[in-house]
Amino acid sequence: MGTYTCLAGRAADDVSVVAFEPAPENRERLHCNVALNGVEATVRQEALNETTGQMGLSSRSAGDGQYALTDDQEGMQVSTVEADSLVDQNIISQPSIVKMDVEGAELRVLRRMETILEGVEALYLEVHPSRIEEYGGSTDELEARITDAGHQYKRVHERGNQYFLKAIRR
Repeated sequence: MGTYTCLAGRAADDVSVVAFEPAPENRERLHCNVALNGVEATVRQEALNETTGQMGLSSRSAGDGQYALTDDQEGMQVSTVEADSLVDQNIISQPSIVKMDVEGAELRVLRRMETILEGVEALYLEVHPSRIEEYGGSTDELEARITDAGHQYKRVHERGNQYFLKAIRR
């Protein structure tokens, strides 16, 4: 847990890293890995989403560490927040790079990340097509949103029924 957080935090001395991890046990593991690697990172307990409020968070397989937001308040209750609101309120700085693995909520998060996307140089996404559809979206809509924000994307890796996108500002 936190591999990319630790890599980003060690990339340069002047890097500011913010990680979002709403699942308590995953967040604890993330804190431990950050400390073990001597990385300065802010770990926030909210889940990024298209709305600010409360939602359910549940795991499809016990013990796998993969949690997804639920629309029906199933599972543990977690706070959700719109990414743009955190930047607009100066709670976090405008990121230059975003790495996202939100178990199917990719499109939901990007819908409220318009301002951030305008300033992001690189975006790395783990895409879960079937889960995006469960949330009422599509990968076509996801990829169009990335393109419309001025980024050129390509698939860099596939694993099972998910794939990884790298999007760079044009």
